[in-house]
Amino acid sequence: MLLDHSSVPARCDFSALGCCKLSRLLANALGSTSDSEIIHDLHQSPRCLRDTFRPETEGSRRMAGSDARMSVSQADFRKAMSSFATGVTIVTVDSGAGVHGMTANAFTSVSLNPRLVLVCVDQRARTHSHLSAKKRFGINVLAENQHAISEHYARTSRHEAVVDAAGARFDRTKHGTPVLHGALAYLECRLHSAQDAGDHTIFIAEVEDLVMHEGRPLLYFQSGYRTLGKPIKQRRAPKRSPKPTPAPKPAARR
Repeated sequence: MLLDHSSVPARCDFSALGCCKLSRLLANALGSTSDSEIIHDLHQSPRCLRDTFRPETEGSRRMAGSDARMSVSQADFRKAMSSFATGVTIVTVDSGAGVHGMTANAFTSVSLNPRLVLVCVDQRARTHSHLSAKKRFGINVLAENQHAISEHYARTSRHEAVVDAAGARFDRTKHGTPVLHGALAYLECRLHSAQDAGDHTIFIAEVEDLVMHEGRPLLYFQSGYRTLGKPIKQRRAPKRSPKPTPAPKPAARR
């Protein structure tokens, strides 16, 4: 999910959807190429995958869906989603006047063949219109020392002087897409399709190029930034001693 201009990365996870719903949404998105459906932004709240999908049928399904939505408050949903730890990314796009960025943690891979990723964007965010117009953007996976950059691109109002103070520096790809200095990974993305989901849009993009660097990631958990802890030692199953090979029976004497 993309967190456009808000105070902190939004919490949103696909576990909020049933497996059937998610499969259906992705299937619809992969089959859609309408420009009018393009790009959606994840923002200060976990709206992107909230239980606000339009009912599929009339009658009992609609009533059941309404009851289910009313039984879960926004506060409880947000708190539950904050229990899901994620990395943090900056979505970058060439706005024409410069670099436009958005903090996002509603981001995941979709497919290995072709190489597809998705990100969710709030339909009211400025990033939504930029991505719709450009149809090309970058995903920058932040390192643990880049939390100030994350906070900057999560704000509603921004100033260039603050960008410098946050330490954000950019290069450009051959397509003009901004690449953030110091990010652990950069993915050059071309829009593949989009699917509206409640007040967000799920944008699926094909990865055309990528760059990786060594380092430790910036994490987000329970409304706060975190760093990676020590690896958990996995218990290995004890090795079974090989069964002894039975000695051959002596030939019977006649």
